[in-house]
This record gives sequence, C-alpha cells and structure tokens, in this order.
Amino acid sequence: MFRQGWNPLDRVPQVSDTTQKFLCLYARKCRQRALFIFSMPVMTRYLPPEEYGTLSLVNTVTAILMTFFGLGLHDYAMRFYYEREAETERKRLMGSVWAFLVLFALTASLFLSFCGGLIFQRLFKEISFSPYMLIGIWTCFAASFETIPDACSESETRHSFLSASR
Repeated sequence: MFRQGWNPLDRVPQVSDTTQKFLCLYARKCRQRALFIFSMPVMTRYLPPEEYGTLSLVNTVTAILMTFFGLGLHDYAMRFYYEREAETERKRLMGSVWAFLVLFALTASLFLSFCGGLIFQRLFKEISFSPYMLIGIWTCFAASFETIPDACSESETRHSFLSASR
C-alpha cells in the first residue's frame, strides 16, 4: 500500500518556531481574558437581571485595578529582558520583578479586602462591597501572576518576528 521508506506525515508542513511562539502568546492572551469571562457566571448567579449594571461596574473597577496592580512592570520586563546577556541574569531579573509584582498585588488585595468596604461604600452607595467588589479584587490578584511570563513570552516572540524578517 505504501512505498517502503515513505511516510504520509512527510507531506504535513512543519510549524515554524515563530508560529509556535505566536500561538503560545495568543493562548496566553485568551487565558487572561477568560478570567473575566469565568467571573461573569459567578456574579450573575447572585444578581437578578435588573442589577446587571453592577456587573458592568465591577468589571470597570477590575480593569482600573488591573492597571494599578501591574505598575507598568510588563513594559519594564520587555524593555530590560534583552539587556541582560546571560540567561541566568535574565531569569534572576524576571524572577525578582515577578516576585515583587505578586507581593505588591497580594498586599494591595489584602488591603482592599479589609479596608475597601469603607472606600467603595462612599463611592458606590447602592452596590454591596461583598461579594461583588471582592471578586473583582481577587480576579486582579490572580491575573497578576501572568504579567511577567506574558512579557517574557511577548518579547521572545517579537524578537523571533524581527529575526525572521531580516
């Protein structure tokens, strides 16, 4: 049936390293957006349809907190990743930035969880802080774990694209 030495998989095109990195980057971006999508059913379970505006407000506050929790370290990581020549230096830099970011996000999340009720009740009188805003705060904390790995992956992918285009 098949000639000897012939493999039907030889005709399947190989995926380049750049394409693989791009797909990994795309999957990470989709995973980040999935945090918001998965928090919606949890929120809508507690909310009647008349109060879906609460969900919109929580998502807005979460987006603002995501900017605050990130501290611009995503761009910092992308900027200084290739200034380090040795791989061990790169790992140390990214590990330090990641640890700082996660500890900052944890501290901010704990602070907002304990003291945020006072702040949010003055800003949003009609919306209960617990559980709605708490879910948003801890969603931001969970998303902070991906900031630095995302930056490393993105900088490697951009480097691959630039190398492939030369």
